[in-house]
Amino acid sequence: MKKNVKELSGSIKKNDTIIIDIDTVTENGDGIGRAEDGKVVFCFGALPDETVSCRIIKVTSGYYIGKLQEIIKHSERSGRIEPSCDVFYKCGGCVFCHADYNAQLEFKDAHVHDCIKRIGGINDYEKEPVMPSPLTEHYRNKSIYQFAENEFKGNSESKKGNLLCGFYRRNSHDVVSCDNCIIEDSVAKEIREAFCKTAEAFNYTAYNEDTDRGLLKRLMVRTSLKNRNGVAVAVINGEKLPREKEFTESLVKACDSKLCGFYINVHKNRNNNVMTDDFRLVYGDAVLKDNIGPAEFNISPQSFYQVNPLQTERLYEKAFEYASLKDGEALVDFFCGIGTIGIYFAKRATEQGIKLRSLLGIEYTERAVKDAAVNAELNGVSHISNFLAGDAEKVLGKIAEEVEKSKPDVMVVDPPRKGLTENLIKSVAFCKPSRVVYVSCNPATLARDLKVFAAEGYKTEKVCAVDMFPGSGHCETVVKMSRLELER
Repeated sequence: MKKNVKELSGSIKKNDTIIIDIDTVTENGDGIGRAEDGKVVFCFGALPDETVSCRIIKVTSGYYIGKLQEIIKHSERSGRIEPSCDVFYKCGGCVFCHADYNAQLEFKDAHVHDCIKRIGGINDYEKEPVMPSPLTEHYRNKSIYQFAENEFKGNSESKKGNLLCGFYRRNSHDVVSCDNCIIEDSVAKEIREAFCKTAEAFNYTAYNEDTDRGLLKRLMVRTSLKNRNGVAVAVINGEKLPREKEFTESLVKACDSKLCGFYINVHKNRNNNVMTDDFRLVYGDAVLKDNIGPAEFNISPQSFYQVNPLQTERLYEKAFEYASLKDGEALVDFFCGIGTIGIYFAKRATEQGIKLRSLLGIEYTERAVKDAAVNAELNGVSHISNFLAGDAEKVLGKIAEEVEKSKPDVMVVDPPRKGLTENLIKSVAFCKPSRVVYVSCNPATLARDLKVFAAEGYKTEKVCAVDMFPGSGHCETVVKMSRLELER
């Protein structure tokens, strides 16, 4: 044991430094090992197959949290590399920049299938190879930046000016500058830099959470891979920007044709909500236009849209493959958002000479449903499409008998991280689709739901982990289920 590490004869206390072997890693980037008393230790920055020393910064009845002090031993299997991001250990945006990409894929794939087997109790299925992202850097088409007052006003070239723009420091609301973010789209970077430079010139202030004073809370930029332009949303503590028209003209000029739309989001509430529903278009187009494969989409600022455009096409193509659509079949798309998956399926089916009978999309918000209808028209599939707004469980409950009579053949679900309710799964099973395709962003809730689907007569046939978020711990998963004829 290292001389600078305390010999522990009794219980481990806060600020003790201990040595642990790292066995695995969480999706949040915390290496997991065990202390000499048997308790689990979480240590951010430590990787599997490493021996590290860490200082205990939190003690609970069931586990410890440690801060990495030194890497004592590591193997090639850990995949450790020097992070290409110079603020990786400060910024809360990414968690795996210190691991090479193959190691990241291994971590994520293992996590997905461990959840399915351990939580879902499902072992008999075809495990497809994890799908790597075509881009591992500068892939994000959506970024949300935080503002703060710069404490270093003019002390160095890299930190001059009054505004600090970046992301929250890990486990805090301190803002870390993101001048060289490695996952930010290059167009978003241009728009962000132009916005900050223009805001400085107009002497705009950053919002302060403690005092509830200041103007700029955050900036969201969404970009189009196809058109290489973007829409910006300034979230402000006020009704409008000072000299708003003049500022907008300066911003548009500074963006040099990269900015196709600019919104103000009025957010005078003292809470941590990223935005409110109060959007006001100040300049340009109300929607961003982009493509996923052959399908075109109009995207509103508040719409859900996958952040990795190249990988999204591959994700949807895998889901389309699992759907195995045929002539005359009916498709139901739950949590359809602006219609991306269902419309993509319909468009791809048309390309392959498959004529679907119908497409039904269900989404919670009325605005998203209206956008979905527009997108269906845009893609020439409106004649078979219908989109309904409301809670998926309640909407399906109301129309379940009607849907069952129309014999839907395929249902695709793409829920938020909390997954599906048991009642919704039972409603899906009541409609008796022959295939269910589940697209998930949370392996734990996916596994829980697959267990319920199994009890309702649906067999998990294929599973494919899809890395949509290189550098982070998040992973999408596509699952194919088929209905079994059960004796009732």
